[in-house]
Amino acid sequence: MAKAKKSAEKVVSDQLTIDVNAYIRTRDSLEQAGRQPCASRRPPARSQPSDEAARARQCRRSGRQERAQEEDA
Repeated sequence: MAKAKKSAEKVVSDQLTIDVNAYIRTRDSLEQAGRQPCASRRPPARSQPSDEAARARQCRRSGRQERAQEEDA
């Protein structure tokens, strides 16, 4: 019984080692290709908003400032 358990543990350990090594190779090759590893399935967060959205926000801000200055005068 103990021998069978040791054998099963060795098989699981060997399979885990193979899986980890495969993951590391895949991760490294993706990083070399400039892609993110598949650890997270979420889409990457936008680091910078689009230029069009930034321009629209700036126009709204400047419009608000102009109206506020007119009201103050």
